[in-house]
Amino acid sequence: MRTYPSRSEADFAACLAMFAAGFSEADAWAVMTDPAQGISEKYLEKGRHGDAYLSLTIGKARALARSAG
Repeated sequence: MRTYPSRSEADFAACLAMFAAGFSEADAWAVMTDPAQGISEKYLEKGRHGDAYLSLTIGKARALARSAG
């Protein structure tokens, strides 16, 4: 298992991996917001700002995945 310097980087890497595996944006949102998946901590901590944080993270990962694809 790889470790990351920050949760933001781990979240970005998870989103990027999901897009590389063919997940949709809706799938990424579902995984990243589900506490059972173990990667939603930062999203949940952000409270009402969680959607903005995750929107930016998922958007950046999706853009990079598209440009690399």
